[in-house]
Amino acid sequence: MLDFQLSILYLLAMFDPLVLAALKLAFFTIAGDAAITWVLAVTKGEFDIRLAPKFLITNIPYIGVLFITALLTLADDSFKPVFYVMTTIITAKFGVEALKDKLVQFFKPANEPPSE
Repeated sequence: MLDFQLSILYLLAMFDPLVLAALKLAFFTIAGDAAITWVLAVTKGEFDIRLAPKFLITNIPYIGVLFITALLTLADDSFKPVFYVMTTIITAKFGVEALKDKLVQFFKPANEPPSE
């Protein structure tokens, strides 16, 4: 177990700190979107634990692409702009979904029709 932990620490030390920060921000945004969705579903009484794996199915591709692109930045620094653009787009997508779409819809007055 100690060898595995040391190898993970060694791998993380190889990354540019800005790449790690961007990766963490994107992962936290994706997880935050899921958390907000689940909290809102619980408050509405619509939460179904059987739908929770849908989070993994729909978000693993985003996480995987970011992780693979981050690994490519280790091989060549010319992949950093691609990584930053992809991270920005994915973070913005999940941020807008979480904040604008879900929270605004939740706090909308009851007599307003739902937006499309």
